[in-house]
Amino acid sequence: MNNNLPQIFALAPINWHFPWWTDRQHLLSRLAARGWPIVFSSGPLSLWERESHEWMHSSIFGRAERFETGDNRPPLLIDHPGKVLPLWPKFPKWDQVVRRRHARRLQLIAGNNNEAGRIAFICYPSFLPYVDLLDARWVVLHINDAWNTFSDWNDELSNNFSKLAERADLITCIAGSMARSLTVDGLEKVKIIHHGVDADAIIAGHAAPCPTDIKDIPHPRIGYLGRITQKVDLGLVHKIASQHPDWHWVMIGTIAGIRDASPSGQDLRKCLSLPNIHFIGRKDQIDLPAYLCHMDVNTLCYKVDETGFWTSGFPLKLFEYLASGKPVIGSDIENIKPYADVIDIAKTPEAWIESIKHALMYGGVGTPERRKQVAYENTWEKRTDDMEHHLMDMIKTCANHTGSAAK
Repeated sequence: MNNNLPQIFALAPINWHFPWWTDRQHLLSRLAARGWPIVFSSGPLSLWERESHEWMHSSIFGRAERFETGDNRPPLLIDHPGKVLPLWPKFPKWDQVVRRRHARRLQLIAGNNNEAGRIAFICYPSFLPYVDLLDARWVVLHINDAWNTFSDWNDELSNNFSKLAERADLITCIAGSMARSLTVDGLEKVKIIHHGVDADAIIAGHAAPCPTDIKDIPHPRIGYLGRITQKVDLGLVHKIASQHPDWHWVMIGTIAGIRDASPSGQDLRKCLSLPNIHFIGRKDQIDLPAYLCHMDVNTLCYKVDETGFWTSGFPLKLFEYLASGKPVIGSDIENIKPYADVIDIAKTPEAWIESIKHALMYGGVGTPERRKQVAYENTWEKRTDDMEHHLMDMIKTCANHTGSAAK
């Protein structure tokens, strides 16, 4: 164990316990296993979220959860904030008090480990105040989405984002499409760390029995894994399913953020009316490999005719699909196209139908072995190697600058 590693305070707007792990969770849990002391928090609760799952399942005073990471290594600490002193966005001064108190709470959870300094690992612009509240020596800005395309993006978040980008000692992006939007001095501090995969866990799904809620769904099964939001081309899914009633679509994930009156809402209603489109809800992370491996084809069926966050996103499921070895078909978006040797890129509904036929008859683009090879070239362990390397370079560079200034 390296006792000289800085304390990392990671802040992201998502609870640690989520049906699918995010890139931050994969990276941070592995860094913790390598000896980095880490406290993760999604920030204080808000009065405006009193109907949320997080609020209803939170205790009054909150708690800290410990995950042991190995002998002689610090545990990964997860902050579960309580309902006492929540944020109240109508009153900015109140929120300042709440954040100051929460930052002290995080320091107490960490044990006030100040010897090697602190890293503020910021995963959304709203956490800008914590850079000063935690007295962070280093700042990492981790960009995992095209935030400026979100519906709730506003001037305050935009200003916070600009300040974080300038203040950050290291900026990590999951795709070059997100890095291009940065207008900061010193672009050498911007690093690309794509999503990864726990390939062994996915491949193990082949040995697992078929999940009970899909075992009676006939083959061929066409799978989609992930939250079902406006990014999913449900109109495409409905059109294909209507023309090929013997093909069964299995949609694995929560339906979220689709308004009834929107085009996506109308397409969703059409999909729900067809007997060969099955919405089976979200599943636990540990069960996902069995679902992926019991499909005949897996899809990245995103919209391409609209401007939205998905057009510059990097699908977390991309390498998970490939690790299963099953044929993969994807929409023609920027961060899928580089993998055209193992993913069939379909540009029109007609092309999608032909791609599915080809996948079912001939095994799709690439081979199962090549798909698995690409997955093993992009594991979360390799991504953690990259992150750790960039963190150590950041610390070394800042130390060298401090030494030069002292002279």
